[in-house]
Amino acid sequence: MMKLFDDDGGMFAGKIFSTDSENSTPHTDSYSSSCTDSETPTLGLETGVLREMAFFASQKTMGLSHPNILSAECVTQINGEICVVLPHMERSLEDVITKAQWLSNADRLSVIKQVLCGLSHMHANGFMHRDVKSANILLDSQNNAYLADFSLVKPVNISCSSPTSKGGAKGANHTRGCGTPTYTAPEVVSGSDYGTKADSWSVGVLMLELFNKSEITSKNDKNAFKDLEVIREKLSRVKVVPVTIAGLLDPSPESRLSCAEALQKLNNAKDLQPQQVSGCKIVLPESTTPKKAKKEPMVKKAFNQLGCVSPHTMYAAERIQELTGAHPSHCVFLAHKLYELELIDGWALNDVMDGFDENAYPQSELDMLGALQFNLYGICCK
Repeated sequence: MMKLFDDDGGMFAGKIFSTDSENSTPHTDSYSSSCTDSETPTLGLETGVLREMAFFASQKTMGLSHPNILSAECVTQINGEICVVLPHMERSLEDVITKAQWLSNADRLSVIKQVLCGLSHMHANGFMHRDVKSANILLDSQNNAYLADFSLVKPVNISCSSPTSKGGAKGANHTRGCGTPTYTAPEVVSGSDYGTKADSWSVGVLMLELFNKSEITSKNDKNAFKDLEVIREKLSRVKVVPVTIAGLLDPSPESRLSCAEALQKLNNAKDLQPQQVSGCKIVLPESTTPKKAKKEPMVKKAFNQLGCVSPHTMYAAERIQELTGAHPSHCVFLAHKLYELELIDGWALNDVMDGFDENAYPQSELDMLGALQFNLYGICCK
């Protein structure tokens, strides 16, 4: 992270992303996402950057702000590169675990409750984190916990045909194998459908590491599952913390504890209960032309030429075109980065999409994002 200071001497963290389409990875060691969906487009900002920016914007426009979710102070540009200004944090849980900077028992329990509270808030409002791990939990000087790194965040109901009441998602076509080894839930590793319960598994691993004061260092996911099952079988079935860990590490997502259920088991304080924001959810269009979207023939043509399949891509592209006036093919390409399962390399689209200009697209994307203030989820919000 780059250290930044305001006029009063206040310190902040700056996370910088290059706007060079050939080098749009962030200049920071803390950006630790383990994958992006399918093949990451090389034209314009990378998908993980867009997701993170869109999530920061949605915290304000969709009421997703929460005391245990890191929020951006602002998004600006430094020497032509995008800079997200974030609150300064003292350390991460990875520092606590790997550098033996141990917390008291009370602080460890408080940190886990806050992590569960932040995730419960995300889940209740339609998003899953997908990369919960010690490096992505930051602590301030008072050991308050904050969820960080939102480059793999995704709306829960995208491509879901029938969300279940237990926090899973039947028919949820999210990216397979997404997340960090050891922390990744069995259903994600196996390529099965998954939902918010995948985050629950990650918290279970995190709790084991924090309370055992050691990292889980299995060679791969397969070995990790065996090691975790052995540990799970030895956990107490009486004491609340071991019972909660065992419930979060249930191999079956149907019977696994949700983050909200785990929070309840740990007798969380009233002021940390998850907050539901009413009347503001990601649009689930029943057709490719939702009522709120303007019918734009050129957008539909570009949608078909690009080979998109998600109605969310169509709706978002129409809204982007309506709000920015950008070329329809550029609007579709930007929308597909957030809403399509299979991502497409933009360098090959000049001969595929009418009017698509690969040389003009990177600047066009920045112009669209500036006009929308990165509010790519909010424009699809009821």
